[in-house]
Amino acid sequence: MRALIFPGQGSQSVGMGRELFERFPRWVEEADEVMGLSMRELCLSDPERRLASTRFAQPAIFLVNALHLAVWRKGLGVRS
Repeated sequence: MRALIFPGQGSQSVGMGRELFERFPRWVEEADEVMGLSMRELCLSDPERRLASTRFAQPAIFLVNALHLAVWRKGLGVRS
């Protein structure tokens, strides 16, 4: 049995996902549309200090975790 564990609430920090946003522009664009803001800006610089709010932290953490999963799956040769 294999399990993947991802960090949750409280793990958010400015700069998270820095190496991932360029690799998956379509997913990031879709997340931007859903949230109505730039997820890249939120995660990388958080100019309005929104990451402290669950409303913004949870989607940001989910997106970064999903991007990490995509990198892992690509490394295994699994199609998205």
